[in-house]
Amino acid sequence: MAQWSCQQGWIGTHYAQRNQVELGFIYPERPSFGSGSSPWVQFIWSIPDNGTPPEEQANAVLRQLAAARPTTYACLAGGSREAAEALGFTWPPGPE
Repeated sequence: MAQWSCQQGWIGTHYAQRNQVELGFIYPERPSFGSGSSPWVQFIWSIPDNGTPPEEQANAVLRQLAAARPTTYACLAGGSREAAEALGFTWPPGPE
């Protein structure tokens, strides 16, 4: 995630769709507490279970994270209108 200036947030199953993993992250990396007010937004990448073995699915996720900036395929999920617009994203966030 660091190669794309993203900071991993959380990873877990979707609360209502247990066969879907969600990966939350902040872009760009959130500044440390008290270090200023740089804009940041939150994204969620929803990854459905495709039926292949878990190891294959995990490897596919890692390959995608290595190959392309996750802000191009994850959904904008939080932050503020001002931060999103400052970073070149459209607000309000779209549906998941």
